[in-house]
Amino acid sequence: MSAVIPVRLPFAERLSDRLNPIVIKELRQAVQSRFVVAMLLVLLAIQLTAVGLYLLFNTSANSDFTAGRVIFGILFTIMLGVSLIFVPAYTAVRMIAERSDTNVDLLFITTIKPRSIVAGKLLTAVVLTTLIMSACLPFMVFTYFLRGIDLITIFWVLAYAFLMIVSSGVLALLLGSLPYGRVVKAFLSLPLLILCVIAFFSTVAMMFWFVEQGFGAAYDTWEFWQVVLTVAMIALGLFGFAIVLCVALLTPHSANRAFPVRVYLTVAWALTLIAVMAWARFAITNAPLAVWVLFNSIVLGLMFFGAVSEREHSGVRVLRKLSPHPLRRWTAFLFASGAANGLVWAGLMGLATLGVVALWWWRHRFGSHADDLRDILKLASGVLAYFYFYAVLGLFCDAICCAVCLHN
Repeated sequence: MSAVIPVRLPFAERLSDRLNPIVIKELRQAVQSRFVVAMLLVLLAIQLTAVGLYLLFNTSANSDFTAGRVIFGILFTIMLGVSLIFVPAYTAVRMIAERSDTNVDLLFITTIKPRSIVAGKLLTAVVLTTLIMSACLPFMVFTYFLRGIDLITIFWVLAYAFLMIVSSGVLALLLGSLPYGRVVKAFLSLPLLILCVIAFFSTVAMMFWFVEQGFGAAYDTWEFWQVVLTVAMIALGLFGFAIVLCVALLTPHSANRAFPVRVYLTVAWALTLIAVMAWARFAITNAPLAVWVLFNSIVLGLMFFGAVSEREHSGVRVLRKLSPHPLRRWTAFLFASGAANGLVWAGLMGLATLGVVALWWWRHRFGSHADDLRDILKLASGVLAYFYFYAVLGLFCDAICCAVCLHN
């Protein structure tokens, strides 16, 4: 047999081999789609018409020092409205097509990993958003020469809008990943539409505030960065959680679907606890801990419902990864798929959440908002107990019904 001589491929070919195939397929279909091309051309025509009509009929544009901010507000509103409609809709439709009954077998037997599929869909939404914003960027930068707005404010507002559009695309991707029919997904699309409308008006309001005040008047204050960092941390946390859920929903039932979700929530729990403790100590207030314990109680309470909906016995693929070492076996048990595993993990996380906040309140019970933190701690305890007993009661009733049916 002749020896195979390794051939060093060019850099372009090696790079193309490492690209995500889902991104290539989605972008190729988007470029060949007449709807996408028509949407970009119509958007450019609208932007050009809006600028031309304003400069043509506004005779005071040469002497008005607010013409730039007015035109920027018009262009930004048009771009944001089109993006919040097109990007989530296109992402959801493409994911629903992949998750349909005709293609679900191909989705589960493909050698492409679920995280690669989700990453490809997400990168496609990012590229489409970048394409739309890059098409509108020259018109928006042109408003700088009409006075009334600076370039830093323009790019800051566009960065915030980019985050909101991509976040809407992630929620649409999560909607398309749900294992339900198209009728149910159409019904569930109404909350997504409401969230997109809320995101539109909040982003437009933020844009007008920045344009009126100027970014330079706010970025040198701690109050501004405190709000910005808090919103960014919450947005990135929910952003990552939605991606992890999409990966879990696309993973076959026989695999360890709950592992990435529980690992992500555990790591996020620890990181956010450190952040809110530092914030509470720096600001000398217990308000961040109160918000943190209530939010985590609701999330962990919902995890009880997710746990009782899982399979009662772990599959062969899950049991194969369990280590014979006792400590590793218990650690793997907590993060493995299964009803008992999920209940134990959520219960321990809930007890840890209440215990940490209770210890903090005991050491800072004479500080600011101490009574509010105690009341919130009681409310969080009630929320966790209610979700736990409700989920376990439902599991118990289901077991009784199954036993009666088998007996008959």
